[in-house]
Amino acid sequence: MWPFGKKTHELIDTSYLEKRRIPIEYREAFNWSKKELKDKVKTLYKERDQRVEEISFLEAKIGTNNMLKAQVDAELDALTEDGKDQQEIKRKDLEANRLASEVDLWADEQNSAELRKNIIDRTLQMLDSIIDGTKKTPKELTEKSRATSGDHLEEAIDEMPSRHEHDASSIIDHYAKRRKDQDQEE
Repeated sequence: MWPFGKKTHELIDTSYLEKRRIPIEYREAFNWSKKELKDKVKTLYKERDQRVEEISFLEAKIGTNNMLKAQVDAELDALTEDGKDQQEIKRKDLEANRLASEVDLWADEQNSAELRKNIIDRTLQMLDSIIDGTKKTPKELTEKSRATSGDHLEEAIDEMPSRHEHDASSIIDHYAKRRKDQDQEE
């Protein structure tokens, strides 16, 4: 069932978006039409593809520069052992430093592109859950479910009998019963 009708929904909590680094412009996503949402998703997938391409390009540049730097380092080591031609040693040392600086710069760019890709992925996940009706209200979107928060694991572990008290089949049965009880509560 499509969660949108004539009724206007509340805005998505800002802290939820900030925590996931999703742009604030998506606060009103529940009030957008299905077409607007699908257009945003389409645009985000294109942008995501660009980030993946950029990351691959930077990985290739980093790999190439690392190989060049290793080659220059080997030449520098050979020149240093000979102790001759100090001018050539300085030139090779400068070249090695330049290559190392380029690798650092491209690694920073790659990390930035990966961060942007991850933000896009989280935004797409949120919009997809709105489009497919998994989340019908902003409150439902921002609430932590027990399954994703992990809160139930500590309880389940505390209530499980120790391995000295029972064999493995009773532990499995206990966990299955516990899971069934939780499913009935929801």
